[in-house]
Amino acid sequence: MVAGITTLAFSYAPAAMVGATSGRAIDRTLFAPVIGPWIDMTQRPACAPGPCFDQAFKDLLLLDGAIQAASAIAIFVGLVTAPHEMATARSIARLRPTVQVSPAAIGAAGRGLVAAGTF
Repeated sequence: MVAGITTLAFSYAPAAMVGATSGRAIDRTLFAPVIGPWIDMTQRPACAPGPCFDQAFKDLLLLDGAIQAASAIAIFVGLVTAPHEMATARSIARLRPTVQVSPAAIGAAGRGLVAAGTF
């Protein structure tokens, strides 16, 4: 799940920056994570014959949209599987209570013991 969130953040940031700085109104859709690149790509005009800068931008939108979608899927899978793993860890911790006692400094010159544990 952490990898999905990190990847989504790194793929969404450039798209949001383009949406904020572009002079084209259609680029405002890039503010929507995951679906923004796909909407923007479908609203771009078709290229005329010859070299076309918009085609390169469409290719980048395709790549960015795919990365954002994969990241969203990773986050979803992490959310769906996390409660089971947490419940298992909690039940294991409940089966093994622990107590730890260790020396500790109390105040400026005092000495004593500290007890900590899980029950």
